[in-house]
Amino acid sequence: MRKLLSLLVLGICGAAAAQSVTFTNAPGRMSDISVRGSSILGDRVGTGGIYLIGTLDGSDAHGKSVTSKGSTNGIMMSDSPTIPGPKFKLSFTQTGPTSVSFYAEVGPVQTTFAGMSMPFDFGKQAVSSFRFNGTRYLLGGVPNPWRQGSAGNYRDIPTPFRVTDAQGNLLGYVGVASTTLPTTWAEVSGGFGTVRVDVTRSSHYGNLHFYNHFGTNNLELGFGSMKKGETAFVEGMIQVVPQIWTYKASTGLFHQVGRADSGGWSASKSDPANKYLCYGPYEDEAPAGDYGAEFHLMLDNVTADNKAIVNLDVYDANSGCVLASQKLTRKQFKKANNYQAFTLAFTAPSKARLEFRTYFLGGAYVREEKVTLK
Repeated sequence: MRKLLSLLVLGICGAAAAQSVTFTNAPGRMSDISVRGSSILGDRVGTGGIYLIGTLDGSDAHGKSVTSKGSTNGIMMSDSPTIPGPKFKLSFTQTGPTSVSFYAEVGPVQTTFAGMSMPFDFGKQAVSSFRFNGTRYLLGGVPNPWRQGSAGNYRDIPTPFRVTDAQGNLLGYVGVASTTLPTTWAEVSGGFGTVRVDVTRSSHYGNLHFYNHFGTNNLELGFGSMKKGETAFVEGMIQVVPQIWTYKASTGLFHQVGRADSGGWSASKSDPANKYLCYGPYEDEAPAGDYGAEFHLMLDNVTADNKAIVNLDVYDANSGCVLASQKLTRKQFKKANNYQAFTLAFTAPSKARLEFRTYFLGGAYVREEKVTLK
């Protein structure tokens, strides 16, 4: 049996969990998406967020581009007085706790642009992989560029292209994986979970890009080149799906008392009290942020008295902090021999090793099925 790191409560730390997913808008862009309180896109991870951008010559060179970022008048901002910024519309409407709809429009443009697109700039540490509804993709600037499949890792995208500042100083390198068709959905994933982007209606939408950029791992809806007088638009949905972890009591957690029982782990009146029915699993892959830990438990008798039966807590084995706790009495269970979920809201620090502990106080039959972290 794995060693129990601590049987003592060393301190109560952290705060109650906040809303699971939040979206923040700013002039000309979405400036933040946060999952469990931690940003995955935008200002707090050093990226531009979601916005519109155009380039006169297809490069990232200064003096050749326009962007919606920071614009308050519906005209894209230009980094050169010789490039007229086109009109644009960019709106986001929250449709549910973890989703927003979007509408983006550019034009009619007053000059020809070699490229126009809608980037979703995620943090380099936030997302690591991509997926789309296709069968192959094209790597930019490399020999034998075609790759079969509909998914990949950002770290595997070669970065042959240089990016410089206005004085020609090297800023970093970038590479791209692209589809050749107007792909209707794409996903990016990381430790936080997954973001899915669905395109429901469009005009002049040409293809999808995934950039391995020195400052971002991004997803980009490309309008391609736009001739003078043309207009492009795209609308769709952004859905954030936070990661969920499930730990079976009988196989995914450790024990000081009790036995495997009907798919769970139980202790009875005759078992010694003041021992951990379940503890562990020392989860170290959950990113810092706000969570809810659901303990699924049952009693065989919910009316005999109202004694305390178990104490639940979420414990960080690295810091020695109890992040949340709750004592359960018999009458908090609504129905005998039926699993009931009890949720502890907590904030996980960075580099935590999380335990979800059920401390058996004795005097009753209790069975635990699982703990769900979400």
